[in-house]
Amino acid sequence: MRLFPALGLCLASILACSSGGGADDSGRDPSDYVSTTGPDHCGTITASEEWAADLNPHTISCSVYVDGGTLTIRPGTEILVSNDAGLYVSYRETGAGLVIDGTESAPVSLSGASSSERGAWGGIFIYDAANDDRLSIQHATIDGAGGYYSYGNLHVEGAEPVVANVTLSGSEEAGFYFTGGARFAEGSENITVVDSAWAGSMAVDSADSFPESGADLANNDDPRIWLGGGDVTESVAWGNPGVPYVIASTMYLEGTAQSPAVLTIEPGVEIQAANDVGIYLSYRGGASGLLAEGAANEPIVFTAGEMYEPGAWSGIVAHDAVSDADFRLNYVTIEYGGGYYTYSNLESYGAEPSVRNTTLSGSEEGGFYFTDGARFAGDSGMLTSTGNAWAGSIGCDASDSVPEADADLDGNDIDLVYVQGGDVTESAAWGDIGVPYAPATFYLEGTAGNPTVLTLGAGATLAFQNDAGLYVGYRGGAAGLAAEGTEGEPVTFTAAESAEAGAWTGVMFYDATDDAASVLENVVIEYAGGYYSYGNLSLDDASPTVTSAVIRHGEEWGIYLDGDSNPTLTSVSYSDNAAGDINR
Repeated sequence: MRLFPALGLCLASILACSSGGGADDSGRDPSDYVSTTGPDHCGTITASEEWAADLNPHTISCSVYVDGGTLTIRPGTEILVSNDAGLYVSYRETGAGLVIDGTESAPVSLSGASSSERGAWGGIFIYDAANDDRLSIQHATIDGAGGYYSYGNLHVEGAEPVVANVTLSGSEEAGFYFTGGARFAEGSENITVVDSAWAGSMAVDSADSFPESGADLANNDDPRIWLGGGDVTESVAWGNPGVPYVIASTMYLEGTAQSPAVLTIEPGVEIQAANDVGIYLSYRGGASGLLAEGAANEPIVFTAGEMYEPGAWSGIVAHDAVSDADFRLNYVTIEYGGGYYTYSNLESYGAEPSVRNTTLSGSEEGGFYFTDGARFAGDSGMLTSTGNAWAGSIGCDASDSVPEADADLDGNDIDLVYVQGGDVTESAAWGDIGVPYAPATFYLEGTAGNPTVLTLGAGATLAFQNDAGLYVGYRGGAAGLAAEGTEGEPVTFTAAESAEAGAWTGVMFYDATDDAASVLENVVIEYAGGYYSYGNLSLDDASPTVTSAVIRHGEEWGIYLDGDSNPTLTSVSYSDNAAGDINR
């Protein structure tokens, strides 16, 4: 039998340690207990039995099935199990129980009878028909199991045992394997898994029951807790077990409007994902949330579990049924996502997360991809998106939400935030986020009583995608554009993909323009005039104010005037516009 110093067992033998004295919690000495049967055990138990240290060592010569009553194993009992045998609780019948009530000074031990190798015997199996009120394993060592169709030293299907002060060692598979809704019952604590193939396995909807208090799982071939995927329909909290969780298949958070399924993750937790796996919030329309709020010295990490390369997993994907108040990321890293039909590490379809002190890196696509009205919540800031194919993508009606405060969006293959085309119908301000916005064609369209005014802050750069343009009041909705650059930090309108004349359409004002609200000061407009446009800046019955502007490299005119346009032009310089500076 293997002995591990960390188990606190006597070096002579477990038997000697258990017989060395020490009362249990009732004040009784282990020698006070008398076995009701034994010491050899084989076959089916249909009525309650007690195994005690008086007949040590007990042997399980063939598999034992507890199909009635409760098997109670008293302090200091040593059990040797024959190859391929196991201890099965409620495998055939309902209501059976298992109570292993070792003590700190007189633990119970179960190990292989003829071999100390991993997987020499099956392990303890507990099934969902067992009586949860009579399932308790305390102060025990289970060693050398996980063989013979078992997945762990402690294999539980659907039941909820108390597991406290237990060491699971030398498993050919996992230390513990919980499936079918199996959970650790309240009162579980101090679980050690050592020298096993991997630490343990659970389902995503029961991982919250793992008792991180006193857990020691690090010293295994794979020191992680593997989680089977599926639906989480109630709010749960994952504590820090000291080793990563690995999500083996895609996980879905799906609650109800009255009771969202909110996953809370404690500081310091690392969650890894197997290849092509993702974490999906409200994918099927059920309300959900994700509260991942780490700390500066205990960040929360979402990463790949098998291949540490871009696109190894899908990332975190949220849909519009998410409870925005319950979607908060703080001191979080999300990396190596953007694979398997997703576009980023953090993807949102209509949800509005608070994202602070968060790093998005190593994505096969973007750091973030927000669409369908998805926005960053107002308190977002300190966002880093680096080492990705591109920094991010967001709708034109939500681009004002990209956090400027301490943003770090460069160091990607393409240092751009792509702006999806469409209509902006409410006034907004786009600041300098450190990299260019890269818009597709978008339209500013408000109402006469409430014009839509887009304000661009000093240093902001709009690098338009090929053939894209900015249309102000094109469909008759009152709108304005205020570009508020400075001499040292101009607002720049340029091309995203090729520095060639006509690469994009240009900035166009129409007769619904709110002229008073349309002021371009300290701006650069370049490489436009393409795709049926006649100028870098085109005016159709519109009269904005343009001051301290540089208009250059146009495929047509620098400024093209049509209809009753009478702009105020002050200190405007032109260069390299193919048709000329201004058509008047």
